Amino acid sequence: MAVAKIHSIIENQTDSVLNSLCEKLGLRVFKPNEVNFALVNKMFVAKNTALPSSALVALFSIGVQILTPRRNGLSDEHFEELLMLRANRHLEGNS
Repeated sequence: MAVAKIHSIIENQTDSVLNSLCEKLGLRVFKPNEVNFALVNKMFVAKNTALPSSALVALFSIGVQILTPRRNGLSDEHFEELLMLRANRHLEGNS
């Protein structure tokens, strides 16, 4: 059997299983060419795009200012919180 035919059979079986499960659960299956897929694709790209290197350099610069010898006992979570607060303080408006 040709690889393309096997691929087609697997795809059809997968689609039928997903469709039957969605029918049982009362869900609608969206096909890739539908309008709603464009929104999902747009959100995926927006949330999964890597940061530019300039943004990383800025974060490292801020991190050096936070992690001083007096603050060497900060937990990872507290350090991350301070880093994000310092990096985003321009958004507050009164800094």
